[in-house]
Amino acid sequence: MLKDTLIQFEKLINKIDSKEKKKLLKLLSQLKKEANEISKTHKQLEISLEGISTSVQDFESTHPKLAAAVNELCNLLARIGI
Repeated sequence: MLKDTLIQFEKLINKIDSKEKKKLLKLLSQLKKEANEISKTHKQLEISLEGISTSVQDFESTHPKLAAAVNELCNLLARIGI
């Protein structure tokens, strides 16, 4: 969605015939770089979360009683607002 917006913005800038066009294109270039960095960070976060999820599932399967007790404790603390 962000990439589509940037493409539309670039099309509008290219229709401009002024000295401000160069500044706008430079800003657009910076926005594209930032968007790519956000995308990379998002992908890294997804990978990390998948790893955490897998680790939790492994822990729950190897230590079911401990996992149940920790889950119950967390639920209790959540109910009392902590």
